[in-house]
Order: sequence, then C-alpha cells, then structure tokens
Amino acid sequence: MAPLASVAVTVLLLNAPHAWRNFSLYGNPLGPMQELTDRGGYRYTNDIFTPAAVASNALRNAALQAATRDARIDGRIEAFLTRIHRWMALDINDARTTWPRTTFHVGSRTCDENSSGNPVHFWLVLLAGCWLAWSWRRAPYREIRVYYGALMIGFFLFAALLRWQPGTVGCICRCSFCRVRRWPSFLDSRR
Repeated sequence: MAPLASVAVTVLLLNAPHAWRNFSLYGNPLGPMQELTDRGGYRYTNDIFTPAAVASNALRNAALQAATRDARIDGRIEAFLTRIHRWMALDINDARTTWPRTTFHVGSRTCDENSSGNPVHFWLVLLAGCWLAWSWRRAPYREIRVYYGALMIGFFLFAALLRWQPGTVGCICRCSFCRVRRWPSFLDSRR
C-alpha cells in the first residue's frame, strides 16, 4: 500500500502546477471544457454519462483501433457496432456523445497519425488481457495486472469523459496502447 500511496503523491505533485494554471485560467483543473468559435460552441465532454454512452465511445474507439483496411471486414465491424447501438437504444452518431459534424465510419485509409488506428497494438493489448485472465492463479505477475487494470481504467475514463471523434484515435494509441512495450521490463524483473 505504501508504494501506491507514494505513486499517488508523486503524480499529484507533478501535476499540481498544471492543474492550478488550468483552474486559474479556465475555472477547471482539467482545462477548458468547451471552445467557442464563429460556428458556435463545442463541448469537449459528453452530455450524458450513462453506461450506454461509455460503452458507445469505448466500442467506437476500439473499432477504429482494430480497423483492418479491408473494406469488407471493416464494413462488417461497422454494421455490428450499429446493431449494438440499436440494442442499447443509442444512435451511433448521437450528438450527446459525438463531436459536432462528425460521423462514425470504420477503416478510412490515412497516413495521419491522429486519425489512423494501430491494430497490431490493439490486438496485442486484448491478447495480453486474455492471457492475464487465463493465468490469474498460475502466474505471479501482480504488477502487470495492476498496470493492465490502470490501462483499462484510463481507456474507459477517456471514453466516459470525452466526446467521440476520429482525431482521438491517435491520442488513445499514444496515451495507452503504446505503453505495452514497457511490460517486458516487468517480466525480466521476475527472473
């Protein structure tokens, strides 16, 4: 418990000046929650915070990460997500959880790092989660489980707080999925 407390204190101390500046400037420690333009105002945060809204954003973000660049497969992924959204009684482009003037589509061919997914990292993260679940009692990798849990919590907090938009795909990859490369250091320390 002491290491966790020291990590929490360190994180708070490192982020406190930034949070204070945001609070002084925007009235919120996380920064601006909206922006005003000549086209009107845009809110960064979701208007609803229901389990269906979080699931919607998480599924759409995951689908863009898993895009295959094969139009037939990507079309099936998109159709499957549309059915899930109908089942949740939520439009796949619900204005309360989607950036204005944005529509959801899987598999756009782009070289832009902000809007292209990373299917290799995505599938590796999912396989790692399956392995951790399967080896729950067999392997003593507590640190990896904690790290994976923090990774998933971050992913779902991102989905819960921010409106879905294609430009967040690269951010999700850089902020969470790419961090998997650090796991081998945990494995080496066990030997």
